Amino acid sequence: MKKLITIFMLIATISVVNSQNTNVRAQGNYYSAKSNFQSKNFEEALKYVNKCKAALLGTNRELQYLHILAAFKLNKYEEAAKELQTYFDMEEKKLKIVNFDKSVDRLSDDETKELSMLIDPILESAEHRKNNPCNRCNGSGLMKKSIACGDCSGRGNLREKCKVSECYNGKIDCNCQGCGNMDGVYKIYGCSEGKHSCDNESPWSSFGSAGSFRQWRRDCVRCDNGSYNCSKCKGTDYIDIDCNKCNNTGSVASAYEEVTCNKCYGKGF
Repeated sequence: MKKLITIFMLIATISVVNSQNTNVRAQGNYYSAKSNFQSKNFEEALKYVNKCKAALLGTNRELQYLHILAAFKLNKYEEAAKELQTYFDMEEKKLKIVNFDKSVDRLSDDETKELSMLIDPILESAEHRKNNPCNRCNGSGLMKKSIACGDCSGRGNLREKCKVSECYNGKIDCNCQGCGNMDGVYKIYGCSEGKHSCDNESPWSSFGSAGSFRQWRRDCVRCDNGSYNCSKCKGTDYIDIDCNKCNNTGSVASAYEEVTCNKCYGKGF
């Protein structure tokens, strides 16, 4: 009999010690959550709130206050509404409250008032998002982060070599035909280093030998040094074609990273 009593007392002692250790760990998480909340690191605050609940195996008014406000600040209205209902259930004694020890300050009157003032905004925002979701983020308030398209390197199009048969390095050899002089009577038949050669059919041939006319050169109005830019590639030797991966935008959605929706600014509606 004495052995049974001793074993029972030992088990009870171990349970109390474990419970105390759990409470201390949970309180540490709570203080981390509160510190992050006060620093406006709301995502970190939520992370520590959830850790605290797991360690505490329950929740209380102080935790629910942090959870509700942090979720609301992050535009997570559905989550805020859900945790608000948990708070109501505790107040109506439908859910057991697992308090910290007495060293942790209880929820103040001002904090209770602040929470009460957020009840309508939280519930109305959650309902509005449900009925009128943003068509860009589908009500989540988040969208995939845009990153540079890997196919076109962010240019918005692809480049390929010009396929015009006469084009070489973006240039086409000049083939001048009939540019004429100031009276429009000279017949131009060839191009040499960007200059036209004039034939001897000019009415001005009486003023000089045919050879002198043939050797006379004037600037070509079409080319520069015997060639001109290809009209297809504009002298670059490359042409732009559509990038099907990014639809010519130069960016694609990241498969991993999300950012605040730039249409609803995270509200979801």
